[in-house]
Amino acid sequence: LMVMNVILSMVVDSSLKACEEDTKRRVLEKEKVCKENAEALRNMCFELDEDRSGVLTKQELLDGFEHNPAFGSMMHLMDVSMEDLDAIFGILDKDGSGDVSYDEFVDELYKMKTHDSHTLLVFIKHYVSEINKQVQVEF
Repeated sequence: LMVMNVILSMVVDSSLKACEEDTKRRVLEKEKVCKENAEALRNMCFELDEDRSGVLTKQELLDGFEHNPAFGSMMHLMDVSMEDLDAIFGILDKDGSGDVSYDEFVDELYKMKTHDSHTLLVFIKHYVSEINKQVQVEF
């Protein structure tokens, strides 16, 4: 019985090590795919930047969503609608300049889409801020 317990513990230990290695491999693969997708999205941002200013306006993003199939597909894959894109731009354009850098757009979009609870809080904060602005204008 003692020998069987030793053998069983060795099998379980071996299985746990294999599982940990598999988990690490999957995490590394996911990070690699995310980096590749982020780079592809940065390249799309350059294509969307009509005036080659190095930043994107809300209109350039919305036009890209409608007229650039690759960008529209990427947004759909990330579960970002046209309305979401409008809200995302409002969130990212903190200084109210009317534009966001490629890196800011890509990095923040990936942060939002990979952290579900964070995304929800960011959207809520944005909408509360918009409501606050509307209330201040009315009074």
